[in-house]
Amino acid sequence: MEKTIKLLGTLFLVVCITIMFSCNREDVVSEIPEEETATGVTVTVTAGVNSTPATKSALVTENNKYVLKFTEGDRLFVWRALTPKTSPAKVPFISGFLNMVGSPSADGKSATFTGTLQAYDSKGYEEHPYDYGDNPLEGATATLVHAGLIEWTDYWISPVNNWMIDFTNISSDVESFMTSYLHVTGVYNSETHGFMLGCTDPVFNCYISGLQPSENYYASFISPLSDQSILLESNSYLFTTDEKGFCQITIALDSKTAEEYNQDNTKELCIMISSHNIEVGRITWGNKTLENKIYNVKRWFNGTAFCTPTNLSSIDINALPSEGSGSMERKYYTVSDGEMLTGTLSPDCKLKIPDGFTVVLAGVTHHAGNCVNGLECLGTANIFLVPGTINDLTHGDANAYDGIFMSGAYTKTLTISGGGTLVADGGGNSAGIGAGDGANLVINNGQITATGGLRGAGIGTDSEMGKIGNITINGGTITASGTYGAGIGCGYGETLCGDITFNGGTVIVNGMVGKRCKDIRFNGGSVTVYGSIEIYHESSYNDNNYIFVNNKERGKTIYYISSPPTPFVYPENP
Repeated sequence: MEKTIKLLGTLFLVVCITIMFSCNREDVVSEIPEEETATGVTVTVTAGVNSTPATKSALVTENNKYVLKFTEGDRLFVWRALTPKTSPAKVPFISGFLNMVGSPSADGKSATFTGTLQAYDSKGYEEHPYDYGDNPLEGATATLVHAGLIEWTDYWISPVNNWMIDFTNISSDVESFMTSYLHVTGVYNSETHGFMLGCTDPVFNCYISGLQPSENYYASFISPLSDQSILLESNSYLFTTDEKGFCQITIALDSKTAEEYNQDNTKELCIMISSHNIEVGRITWGNKTLENKIYNVKRWFNGTAFCTPTNLSSIDINALPSEGSGSMERKYYTVSDGEMLTGTLSPDCKLKIPDGFTVVLAGVTHHAGNCVNGLECLGTANIFLVPGTINDLTHGDANAYDGIFMSGAYTKTLTISGGGTLVADGGGNSAGIGAGDGANLVINNGQITATGGLRGAGIGTDSEMGKIGNITINGGTITASGTYGAGIGCGYGETLCGDITFNGGTVIVNGMVGKRCKDIRFNGGSVTVYGSIEIYHESSYNDNNYIFVNNKERGKTIYYISSPPTPFVYPENP
């Protein structure tokens, strides 16, 4: 067929972004004058996901959301199937790039594009002119092609019909992914004479630890709708861990597969980590609905380890460093960031997590002896409990040491997650899981039993002049017990506690919740308290703090004490 070129004319695309949900079409769209349609088409583009500004090309942060803006050099690829003028078997189409004119606006939220689209027949040959009608771009799709991308390396266009742009679906981090590879498309709207650019692909930002340092691995999606032996993507992403065995990868799941996954709640979505075609481990999200957003999964282990754990039983205690002097001198083992532990540690040896580190517990026993905490966190720390393992961190004598103790100011946080089991018992006057200097505690998951020693809280402070920050329980199955000290809150003495918040999980509290604390909030989950729920008066520290049940104020005291005890149950019976 003789090749001819049909020029649609210059296409001017003015990009208008509205950040506020209240903006209407009249705010961002201008009608096209009648006389302009004869020589060309002006397209107005509104970019966003369901009117939320979460697409475009260069990443910035606004109001704690990822917002993408145009970058100089961005292009639009436009494609549309045409109504055939002759045989229905010859379905023609138009396609081509529109290039940015000049630079984007100062805020990056508007730009102008222009270019020429070519008409083709069903075999990809240039065609004769067609009657485009009143709405020549009706049904057209525009895809944002980010600046700097290379065709066939970063994306490809079908050589048959110039139809699908397929972007690389895995990158090293979320910023570069959203800057370059995020699949942003929009369908032409004849009423507004424009495209609504958006992304319907769930994006997963994964932090992985426990791999071998400075080693090459592959990451691939496993199809959630198959027997999980078929790779969802044809090409795996090759990455290299750092000197600690860490890596970060960002992966997008195409919207069609996400929709199918959401319809089948019996399957799990997995990323397979492999080395030399041998599976090393999997990252699993479980059965859940995938929305158009970024999912952050940090150092997630699904039952099996990505590495060989350190067996504490085999450590040569004599070769370890020591601290203190005289009768207080103790050996100590300091974990590496992301290290997985198993086995039993000598009672008189301290186990320490440096500030900012993560430790993975895969069956650890440490029945600490004199002047030793079961596990000592030296600042912000993450404890991951490997599913199917039991971890016992206790202090058995009368000394004031915790099962797990975290030091650090109110800016520090201890986070416990994972599906394994944790037993944390404190010695005399000490907490099962405690903190000092106002550090915070967050429990996301796990089968956790925390018991305070005499006068110590199960979860909270000891009986000295200690202070814990906010205690937040988001999930897990938790039993917290205190004798004279609170089950969750303050020990017996003049100690202080921040907010106590129940957002989820199944929680049983043997003893008081609260004492010298700030707000106590019951927002979600199941909570049973065999004791009182109280906020003691402590000058200005908690004068304006109260107990809230589903955001309704209940004063400073809820008594459910009787013999036998009648528990407070949340959600409360009507």
